[in-house]
Amino acid sequence: MDAIFQRRSIRRYEPIPVPPRQMEQLLRAGMAAPTSGNNQEWEFVVIRSAETMARIVELDSYAGALKSAPVCVALCADMRRVAEPEELFWVQDLSAAAQNMLVAAASLGLGGLWMGLYPGQRAALRSLLALPEEVEPLILLAFGVPAEKKPPINRYLPDRVHQETYCSDSQK
Repeated sequence: MDAIFQRRSIRRYEPIPVPPRQMEQLLRAGMAAPTSGNNQEWEFVVIRSAETMARIVELDSYAGALKSAPVCVALCADMRRVAEPEELFWVQDLSAAAQNMLVAAASLGLGGLWMGLYPGQRAALRSLLALPEEVEPLILLAFGVPAEKKPPINRYLPDRVHQETYCSDSQK
């Protein structure tokens, strides 16, 4: 449970590479996530090039963390493996993989940041990463040794928990 609460959005990183063994552990964690119909449609593009990351920052002003991150992973879906693309289960599948990877990073003492992509950015990223037309990028994750320290988070709000139905009898 500690890794879940220690996982924070880290936007500044030390200039220290993520070792190959830790990178593999992050990728394994992503691939351990559940997928709809066991489609396993994920494809991961590991980006270490500072030049490529600078180009991503040009595409997405919210990706500024890539200015210091030693590695970025683009989470993509091979739509040929998606049974019902219009149902968007593939989005949930990649989201589960991303969360697994971020929690794994925290457990390894690394920081991570989830960066979503707008549709126009996804087309530009597809071109930048030379993705085939049927491979859809959805999420970017930055990883590295944190250059900032954040305390564990507690966002539990009991008033947001509902039993059986959303509204109680007194609210109907």
